Amino acid sequence: AQAGIALENLLLIKRASPRDCLWAFEQGLRSGACSIVLGWLAHLKASDLRRLQLAAAATNAIAILFRPTQLANQSSPAVLRVLLDRQNGQTGFSILKRRGGWPLPRRLLNLPSPVPCSV
Repeated sequence: AQAGIALENLLLIKRASPRDCLWAFEQGLRSGACSIVLGWLAHLKASDLRRLQLAAAATNAIAILFRPTQLANQSSPAVLRVLLDRQNGQTGFSILKRRGGWPLPRRLLNLPSPVPCSV
């Protein structure tokens, strides 16, 4: 809400099984009703990732899948993979995979401190 996002346009799915979260993410992409689909899905098989990649490629929606840092070295069919990490109070940004090129080295970002909010 602080960023100007109309909360009545959001659909938040929580407390669902991993399979249901995967299904909801894919349906959000395939529906044509979403501009952007965000998901926090940690434990996915390669076939699940491929299914999501195909669904994302077939839509105009932006698909962003957040995964644990420990999985950064795991292969993925994603077109773009980035890594955000915090070290010594600074946020680092690395491009792990991108079309047409090699990974790019880690860069530091000058980001403001997060603003606490209550929902």
